[in-house]
Amino acid sequence: MKNGLLSAITALDKFEQGVKDCLGV
Repeated sequence: MKNGLLSAITALDKFEQGVKDCLGV
């Protein structure tokens, strides 16, 4: 459970970073 949650948070973090890169933020 905890491992899955951490994985989801990591994926979200990478997704957010990708969006920021696209927007040039």
